[in-house]
Amino acid sequence: MFKKYIEKRFGITLPEYVEIEERGRVRLFSKSVKEIERVEIMNKGINAGRNNKGMYKPSTDFLQVFGFMATRNIVFLKKEEIGEFMKKRTIKIENELNADNGYVVIFYRGKAIGCGLLKEGNILENNIPKYRRFEE
Repeated sequence: MFKKYIEKRFGITLPEYVEIEERGRVRLFSKSVKEIERVEIMNKGINAGRNNKGMYKPSTDFLQVFGFMATRNIVFLKKEEIGEFMKKRTIKIENELNADNGYVVIFYRGKAIGCGLLKEGNILENNIPKYRRFEE
């Protein structure tokens, strides 16, 4: 279901070598490690997201690795917006956005930096973990 969601929402098509495992959280890993047994203290692959009330919330790790493939629901932040976005939980975007309400991929300087939640067409909520945020 995660695969269909990211294709429909973001236009991201995962490479054929990527395996998806959904057990509460969604994890992605190379098919070449599929047979490796899970060690008690270690998970294989990366945390790709979780199901959040019927809508998948992609993780920052997932978007930083695969976000460059996104063709839909992207928000490009400007220099004057990124500082405020990283300091605050929510900002209002003044420019026209080509994105639907819901989870969006946040780009800055041509790189996917993480996930935001777009509400009311121009209210952007920061969904990047605080420990991963940076100062401009």
